[in-house]
Amino acid sequence: MNHIAYIKGVLDGDACIEREAKHRPRIVLAVKSRTFAEKFKDALIHLGLSPYITEQHRMRTFNGYTFRDDKFYCRARCDEEKISLIQNIPLKTSEEKISYLTGFFDSEGSYYSAQQYIFSNGKKVKNGTQKRIDITNKNKSLLKKCQAILKELGIYSKIYEYPNRALQLVISRHLDFDRFFGIFGSKYSGAKPT
Repeated sequence: MNHIAYIKGVLDGDACIEREAKHRPRIVLAVKSRTFAEKFKDALIHLGLSPYITEQHRMRTFNGYTFRDDKFYCRARCDEEKISLIQNIPLKTSEEKISYLTGFFDSEGSYYSAQQYIFSNGKKVKNGTQKRIDITNKNKSLLKKCQAILKELGIYSKIYEYPNRALQLVISRHLDFDRFFGIFGSKYSGAKPT
């Protein structure tokens, strides 16, 4: 895996760069998945940084229901030279493109797989499985860039625009869903079932 391209993918998704007066910039990722936070931390270590993870556990109430809302923060101070290296990686090789998409999909992606049924002669009958991968983001040019890379890898995807909402890049054909997991496989740790 190209760790710089992976970090760029995550930064284009959920992570950000904080710049404070009198301090070096800091890369920050706040997520609900400890596994994803650890994977991002490992990529930052490969870049020569010293990241750390903190946890926030709290109880929240919504519509009368109380639930636990855990967050994991991965943070690392970074100099401007490395920030520039991450932001300007050209994404020319297949490895760089796959690593970038892995980071972006870990950050913004979710997948769905469910049994489909039809009614035949009044009975519920299995009719295959519906599979889908969704990436939701407001940046259309970013989704088009991801769509172009997926096309190079032989994976068809479609971008849906919803009024007053974010855009969604969707991979829904069985062949493309299977090809996606064939290419990304275990690298795609951040997939969140919907």
